[in-house]
Amino acid sequence: MIRYQEFKPCQQLAPYIKCYWLLESPGIPVEEKIMPDGCIEMLFHFGDRFVKNKSSDEFVDRFFVNGQNTRPFLLNSTGATAVLGIRFYPFGAAPFLHLVMSELKDQFVTLESIYGSRVNSFTDQLGNQTSWACRINSLEGFLINELRFSNWTWDPVVNKLVDKVYADKSKLNLSHYASEVRYSERHVRRKFMDVVGINPSLFVRIVRFREIFKLRRQTNDWDLLGLALDSGYHDQSHFIRDFKQFAGQTPVSFFNEMERKNSSFI
Repeated sequence: MIRYQEFKPCQQLAPYIKCYWLLESPGIPVEEKIMPDGCIEMLFHFGDRFVKNKSSDEFVDRFFVNGQNTRPFLLNSTGATAVLGIRFYPFGAAPFLHLVMSELKDQFVTLESIYGSRVNSFTDQLGNQTSWACRINSLEGFLINELRFSNWTWDPVVNKLVDKVYADKSKLNLSHYASEVRYSERHVRRKFMDVVGINPSLFVRIVRFREIFKLRRQTNDWDLLGLALDSGYHDQSHFIRDFKQFAGQTPVSFFNEMERKNSSFI
């Protein structure tokens, strides 16, 4: 049986982290299509390794950060699955990673590359723990410690723009927003890419794309064009274009496949 579960972070980390999640399977093959969602994740693999895009030469590291995705890819388990993930808010990863987030776009970057060899004793500790609760507790201690020694300060320009996109997915007038916060459009775009990892216009497209799945779950509606319009799309052509880019398939093909697989990880 495949188990997927989400957990809320502690109060101190709640402004940065959307959720922790775990994926567990005793040996049932797991194949998941990973699609852009506007968030950066940190992952810990304690089971058998995964391969990317069904390639036997492309094994996924056990402990890594997955930057902003702009295209889909497949992950396949090679045996027992035991994965713990941290899903950050769009602006939430930067304080912990000490990097410009655009450097991580479409990349898997090992934790050792980010934190150095000091992280190895921590991942060994996590691997030796036998309960997910203990692992999450240790993980929160690690993150709080990283936050304590970070010189990070919130950038209200970026945070406000992220909130603005979620509130209105149909459009973004970046020039108007830049005037509103009294910065140049170029400055706002650069700050957004530093913190979120992709440019604002691409972020809008990804948020709008993901809204389709949210509405689909809430309404069980199969009227795809209606879902697209409710998600902020103005016409069918842009809807199909984004779906092909972010899902690698047409909308009809994708949802038919998901229905056959009964997948809940989208």
